[in-house]
Amino acid sequence: MFAPIQEDEWSRFQQYAGRVRELHHHEVNDKIDRSAFDALFLRNGGKPLLPALEGLDWRQSSPHGAEMLSFMPESLRRLRFFLTSRNGGSEIPRKRDYNFGTALWLVATRVPTLGVLEVRGVEHPCSLSSLAEFKHLCTLSLGTIPSISVVLQSCAAMEHLQSLSFFLHPNRSNELVGTFRTGFRALRSLSMSGTSSDTTSMLAAIRSPHLYSVVMMITLEVRDLEGWRRCYQTLGSRFASSLRTLEITCLPPVWQVIGDEIVPLQENIEALLTLHKLEKLYLAIDDIYVSLTDDDFLKIATAWPELSSLTIYVRQSDSVPPPSIHSLKIIAEHCPRLKTLTLPRLNVSDLSELEIEASPPMMSHKLQNLSIADLELTDREGARLVRFLDSIFPYLSKDAVVSVLQRRRGMEQVLSPLSHRGSGRDASI
Repeated sequence: MFAPIQEDEWSRFQQYAGRVRELHHHEVNDKIDRSAFDALFLRNGGKPLLPALEGLDWRQSSPHGAEMLSFMPESLRRLRFFLTSRNGGSEIPRKRDYNFGTALWLVATRVPTLGVLEVRGVEHPCSLSSLAEFKHLCTLSLGTIPSISVVLQSCAAMEHLQSLSFFLHPNRSNELVGTFRTGFRALRSLSMSGTSSDTTSMLAAIRSPHLYSVVMMITLEVRDLEGWRRCYQTLGSRFASSLRTLEITCLPPVWQVIGDEIVPLQENIEALLTLHKLEKLYLAIDDIYVSLTDDDFLKIATAWPELSSLTIYVRQSDSVPPPSIHSLKIIAEHCPRLKTLTLPRLNVSDLSELEIEASPPMMSHKLQNLSIADLELTDREGARLVRFLDSIFPYLSKDAVVSVLQRRRGMEQVLSPLSHRGSGRDASI
């Protein structure tokens, strides 16, 4: 600032400052010098510039971090802080992170009742040592931080922490193995990435009886089916009564070549079949070939009858036939609450053998969204599939069916059986 603040300008600023509830500050090339924040703060007598502020989204590249303190009242509940590199990342990360660590300690002192904290871009765990000072923190989201086990030790003792998200550094595999004390007694939601051993160690440390949602991205240095099973057994044995949402993604290292081994889906997920109260399941296995059968879908559907959303992505081998189209009927029979269904490739070669009655329908399932991977159909096969879907899922819209068929041309003839599409039927499952 190159001139004193005029009284009329200051009065106008204060008139609006008391109304602000959310502030988003995205620093670009240091266009606002830190002296401007200091001048405003001093003009306000050292009091927060936005006294009613509840949420602050602050992104900066400068190596300081204290500028955001000028805006923070005790009423602040949500803080998102993103520390980005500038000049191609030429600044010294340790100095930059140390400055942020000091600022975070001041935040804990000034806003002791902060409930939501998200931090990105910090590379040194010592900068987060003051996390233990946030006694009322309910949601904590961290980026990729080396030696994060030190940080998580502090988080384990937080009495009100309900949601935790973090990513283990890819060069520090199995970092959490054998390092944890138990805790996380209020945790309801966990999102993390790491090896299967890291994930198992984290799950074993949770003592909350209310864990509701788990999102895991399992990264592998080598193919480790036993590690998967131990991880899934921990989930199945510890959280069967509370878990409702589960997302699992298994990814290989970018340099790993997928082998010829084909593993049955049941061997991958058998330990998860005890989670009978699951309502949403997302399962993506991309590091091995997986075989599926109609029997696999029968076991899935009978184990998880409360599902409202089911998504399965797997790497399928051309040497093994996929499940049949009849698996849709199996799932519909056992999962009456299902609204969204995404499946891998299905075998439609037996469509010509299907005896489909147009009315009354086989079912009146209320599925609304359906996706099937890699369908290649002739017009005749497409028309038969449409009639089959119509007899099971009469609440699917035409747009949803077009999406399933993955086609753009010749749709009028294919969709001709859908005279009452989307209206539903009175018959029940």
